[in-house]
Amino acid sequence: PAGAEEIEIIGTFVVPEFGTIAAMILAVAIISIIAVSAKSRLSIMPRI
Repeated sequence: PAGAEEIEIIGTFVVPEFGTIAAMILAVAIISIIAVSAKSRLSIMPRI
């Protein structure tokens, strides 16, 4: 029981930090995808 309690406390304590990190990663990924798509569209438009 003691070990389980420690694991639960660690999990609940790390969840908020992981959530913020995950949000930052998602934001960066979305921005990078938008930038790449915009660049690809700009490069494809003149070719067409």
